[in-house]
Amino acid sequence: MLDWNVTNGLIVISAIMVFIIFIKPFLQSKNFKYYDEVKLGLLLFGFTFRDDKIKQIADTALFIVKQMETLELTPDEKHYLAVEEVFRELLTEFNIE
Repeated sequence: MLDWNVTNGLIVISAIMVFIIFIKPFLQSKNFKYYDEVKLGLLLFGFTFRDDKIKQIADTALFIVKQMETLELTPDEKHYLAVEEVFRELLTEFNIE
């Protein structure tokens, strides 16, 4: 008797392998932009935003997280410090009161 968990696992692994071997190189050759697809998905589900603001917020958060990675702290301390720093930086950068 064939177990359905094994069958489902093989299907998932096969789908991932097909994506990595065939679909991903095809998308890269066509200059597929993941950011544009995420933006379209958000618009599809009713979220509206300004592109430049989202990019600035993402860049600010990424910069702060990269800076926190260089510190000699525990992961929990880095997390709390990064969240606090991102919050303060976004408030000052976008002039939010």
